[in-house]
Amino acid sequence: MSCFSNFRNNCGCGCNHQSNCFNSCNHQNSCYNFCSRSNSRSCGASQSCGCSPFFCPRYNALVIRGPRGATGPQGPQGLPGTVALSLGYFTSPASQAVAANADVPLQNNSVLTGTGITHTAGQSAVTLSAGTYLISWQADATIPASGTASLGLFVNGVADQNSQSSTTGTASTVARLSGTTMLAVTTPTTVSLQNTSTSTTTYQNVSMSIIKVA
Repeated sequence: MSCFSNFRNNCGCGCNHQSNCFNSCNHQNSCYNFCSRSNSRSCGASQSCGCSPFFCPRYNALVIRGPRGATGPQGPQGLPGTVALSLGYFTSPASQAVAANADVPLQNNSVLTGTGITHTAGQSAVTLSAGTYLISWQADATIPASGTASLGLFVNGVADQNSQSSTTGTASTVARLSGTTMLAVTTPTTVSLQNTSTSTTTYQNVSMSIIKVA
């Protein structure tokens, strides 16, 4: 059997004459187009195109999976995460009427860990040691007759301007107030939530989260 006869049988070339084998392959889409223009009768010409007398890469290619390689070395250890030095979470779910310019009592120490935060359940003030703290709070306020409910974080009795919240609306409707601030202190400091409304306001679902981050 000639070189082109073998090539034709393995590539699916439907040519009748060996000299036209590559052109017939092109018309039948069986071998690569860059092989199709060769009229050479030598096996070397077909092999230089990627085809051989016994193999056509378009029709006869096989995928053989080898054995799995060895496991690579373990990567370097990641950077250590940040762990809160102290954590406090204080809540007052029940409704409580708070006079104007008075602090909101925090009834429960739901979470209190570490030595940087101290609080007596039922008191309004939370004491912080020197450090940096992330403080978030929220409360549902029943809007008083004046039409405005306001609540804010106070630090040593002074309003933290980054953490004040106020809303206006129809009297007796309930509105959510909230605030977040980052606070850095160098000496023992107290924080509290104060009713800054001009009249007594009822608060419920009060919570304050304090995390010492540095």
